[in-house]
Amino acid sequence: MDPLLSLSQHAGGDLNFLDLELLHHYCNFTAQTLSQSTLLGNFWRINVVKLGLKCDYVMRSILSISALHLAHQNPGRKDSLLDKSISHHDISSRSAVSLMGNVQDENKAELFIFSVLTVYIANSQYFQAAPFAGVSYSPDWIMLFCGTRHLIKELSDKPLILPIVTRTIVYFQRRERPHQHTLLRDLKANINASERDMRLLAVYNHAIDELHASYGVFYECLERSEPQDIIEVFVWIAMVADDFLPLLRESRQKALVIFLYFCMLLKHLRSEWWLDNWVNNLYIKTYEMLDDEHRAWVGDPAIQTNNASLQ
Repeated sequence: MDPLLSLSQHAGGDLNFLDLELLHHYCNFTAQTLSQSTLLGNFWRINVVKLGLKCDYVMRSILSISALHLAHQNPGRKDSLLDKSISHHDISSRSAVSLMGNVQDENKAELFIFSVLTVYIANSQYFQAAPFAGVSYSPDWIMLFCGTRHLIKELSDKPLILPIVTRTIVYFQRRERPHQHTLLRDLKANINASERDMRLLAVYNHAIDELHASYGVFYECLERSEPQDIIEVFVWIAMVADDFLPLLRESRQKALVIFLYFCMLLKHLRSEWWLDNWVNNLYIKTYEMLDDEHRAWVGDPAIQTNNASLQ
């Protein structure tokens, strides 16, 4: 048994030494892995903990992801730490999800942060949710994240989360600019030449156009040596969730090939302990579901041709 876990169970009073260790580890180590931005690094380390000190489900989400990180670094303690992470995540999810149907001004910030932290938890190698493609359901975290798009513009008066709100709003503004890259040009041409259903074609074109904007901002950040967070890249999912994700769950070939280009974008984010295995598995499983015809439409060489600096 983990000695700290044993101590926390037998020590007198309410002091839980394992939870204290997890909070310490989050503040000093885990928070630094959630963003490349110095500003957002301080946000995750300071502001989010302040929210957690007033909100049980935010604090439990903090402790859950910290336990995952500590398990990643300490294989000998993995089992007990994963159990602790799952326990905190389950309790926080039950509390937060029960409030999602009736969001109030006083809990908007907390629910937003819970939803974003859940993305990190779900993407860690120990919480591998079923891939978007080829499943009969959407993992809860996808729906939670998609729900944040309705909250983000209502949170500008919440000082503790203003840094992430401001950055997200700026990201949306950058998406609206014209982007000149041609990465998705051939993909769009292939889909428009082969899809006869006008309703489906509109869905596919919308998904490609939104992904075009995502790549456009990514290229801008690359040229300026600016860090880009996964939460920003995941905006694409929120923008196409209503119409495109159902087609992806049906494993339609054109939806899969579009999604694979999204996977390519994820693969070019900075390597992190909570991201790498999930993205690689998602990429491989999606590619394996493509037939030979549609595999010919994709490939990392397309990225290399359009921007050699991505290699």
